[in-house]
Amino acid sequence: MSFQEFLQYASGPGVNVIWGFILTVIVEWFPRWEELESRIKRAVFFVASMVVPVTASLISVAANYQDFGFDTVIWPALTAGFACFSAGTVSHIRKL
Repeated sequence: MSFQEFLQYASGPGVNVIWGFILTVIVEWFPRWEELESRIKRAVFFVASMVVPVTASLISVAANYQDFGFDTVIWPALTAGFACFSAGTVSHIRKL
């Protein structure tokens, strides 16, 4: 996989895999993660879900792999990030 392909993957559905790996490292290396309130964890999860694909998209633009456009770069990255956040949140909701 080339760097360009990695950036395309990270700015799309690959954000789920990347963030899953990052979260695994956070939970293992920072034991106080479990002590945080659930709303703080969700906020961190939301921000990271948005930052990873948007950053990958902007690096892709900076590296001249694609042209910048809100509809072609930012919106797909935000959509992928929101899908990652939604899927992760829904799959981990506790019984009410």
